[in-house]
Amino acid sequence: METSTARTSAPRAGTTWSAGVVITLVLASCAPAAETSAQPGSSQPAAVSTPSAAASERPSASPRANADDIATAVLTIHDGPDLPTAAFGSMWILAPDGDDNAVVRVDPATDETIARISIGPSPCQALGASDEAIWVCTPEGASRIDPATNAITGTVAYDVGTLRGQRMAFGAGAVWTLGSDGFEMTNLVRIDPVSEEATTFPLGHAAAGVAFGFDAVWITALDEGLLLRFEPATGEITEHASGLVDPWIVIAGPDSLWVTLHGTAEARPEADDPTVARVDPNDGTVIAEIATGAGSGTSGSLWAEVDAVWVRAPDQFLVRIDPNTNEVVERIDGPPTSGDVTVAFGSVWATAVERQKVYRLAP
Repeated sequence: METSTARTSAPRAGTTWSAGVVITLVLASCAPAAETSAQPGSSQPAAVSTPSAAASERPSASPRANADDIATAVLTIHDGPDLPTAAFGSMWILAPDGDDNAVVRVDPATDETIARISIGPSPCQALGASDEAIWVCTPEGASRIDPATNAITGTVAYDVGTLRGQRMAFGAGAVWTLGSDGFEMTNLVRIDPVSEEATTFPLGHAAAGVAFGFDAVWITALDEGLLLRFEPATGEITEHASGLVDPWIVIAGPDSLWVTLHGTAEARPEADDPTVARVDPNDGTVIAEIATGAGSGTSGSLWAEVDAVWVRAPDQFLVRIDPNTNEVVERIDGPPTSGDVTVAFGSVWATAVERQKVYRLAP
């Protein structure tokens, strides 16, 4: 029997924020709601349902399956498919590892590629969507792809640095990503999708991941073990949670923030080391730390839904956490590669970068 180890603490009563400003990608509003599943960015966080410490520490069965056996489709997309993103009735997948780097558009009704938009070689790898466009990191900044024409219609310039494998976030009327000061990714970048202008905010920390949710922008600071909160209305930056072990990716779920831990290329956590943290968006309480059995390092990710949190890691293809118990309840084996995961169009989409594959699975 597989076991899942979780350390929990009951959240302190918190107050909701006033109107203000993960990754949370808020998908384009013109995509039919029934087709896509987007990370919510609600202005008022719901009450966090947290099991008791005793309940979350009980061993739970973790059924195993193999992605090749249960996939409803396996798509071949060359040049390292990554960052699957649902918007405008399509899946958009970054292919950044070839001579002709591109954004690939896939029709979820047929699993066929319907467009491949060349973006040229770039030192950064980031993808996201606003209400009216797809945004991708290119050598000069963030380029805008018009979903009506599948053409790049403009580029917003900023110092892109070497941001790798990160989703751009959308919320409070802006696209949010990370930028460089010339040496490290220490800037939060706000892109106005209407004026197509960029504003840079120094963070004072080397940043790893960015997300939007609960009226705020969230940034992980790996070296200091922090989760930062940025208030878009005022530009205020506060330390929301501390004591996290090398936090990397941050995602906003329906009532919590979820963060991957051990976010270094050399990280090899022990089987019982927590690899995912659940954080209260109100007061920064670490509600639970969950051992999935494999760390995502800098080459994995996660996605949070109402009834499931999916974790993608190089050494464990997919793990499903039940957010009601903070326990691992399912494991799916697959290629030992880097990759990302999202839920959209009634399916779980998981990439296997080095195998040039995108797996589509029933949730």
